[in-house]
Amino acid sequence: MFSHLLVPIAHHADTARAVFPAAAMARAFEATVVVVTHPSAGIDPEDLVARVGTADIAAVRLDDDDDVVSALSRVADPTGNALVVCTGALATSLLEGWKGPLLIFGGGTDPDSYSVGGTILVDAAVHARRDDELIELGRAFGFAFEPVDDVTTAIGSPGQVIVVRRSQTDHVDQLVARWPGPIYLLGG
Repeated sequence: MFSHLLVPIAHHADTARAVFPAAAMARAFEATVVVVTHPSAGIDPEDLVARVGTADIAAVRLDDDDDVVSALSRVADPTGNALVVCTGALATSLLEGWKGPLLIFGGGTDPDSYSVGGTILVDAAVHARRDDELIELGRAFGFAFEPVDDVTTAIGSPGQVIVVRRSQTDHVDQLVARWPGPIYLLGG
């Protein structure tokens, strides 16, 4: 489904934690991880790439004056099939600027222990559309879907993915704070 998983690292070293689940996902569907590192994070991208220990990873080092969202767009354009994987610390800026699919590991989850598999909870409105992107997501990850009427009261298990509408930014912010697994936003 995704040929490239883009992992932005900026403003804080903890944003690098998204690299490890991205690498697990990349191995699951034979994709390449591209680490896009801004100097504000204080992370050496080559050191991070070496710690991940997979051949399907590359690093892009940004300059101080580079905008992270613009850099992601430049990196994603040639691939045409990219998923951005980030921690909750970058969620707000990416929600505003990145229009492609987004997978957020919020404060209620542990990116270091994430594993691919399980049932995806899907906002009932998204599920009803039977969007091609959602169907492909399920195929890529090997997940089953379970619709949920109210994402604000949904209870997930550790590592469980929830899919919500991008337009529900208040719900997304709330989920980033509490959801025990990744939050997936369809592109658009």
